[in-house]
Amino acid sequence: MKNLFLVVVVFFIGCSSLPISSSKGGVETTSSGKGSNKEEALNDAFRNAVEYVSGVIVYDETKVHNSQLLYDKILVYSKGYIKKYNIIFERSNGV
Repeated sequence: MKNLFLVVVVFFIGCSSLPISSSKGGVETTSSGKGSNKEEALNDAFRNAVEYVSGVIVYDETKVHNSQLLYDKILVYSKGYIKKYNIIFERSNGV
């Protein structure tokens, strides 16, 4: 199984829920991501960066009947966008 690990510098993450005081209209942060290929690792790094800068809203719904769990639903929401990024480190493990 091949795994890829990336460290990405993300520039100017715009977030509608976060007041940004930067003169460039955004924030710069560093994040990392993992995946079975480069696209998955990059998407994971992007998601981690947006969640770090703008925060996360978590919604949980659990239904129990007669002490028996019927379902447990957890939803996570975060909002933002990435204008520019640079990959500063990339490593591949496995075959």
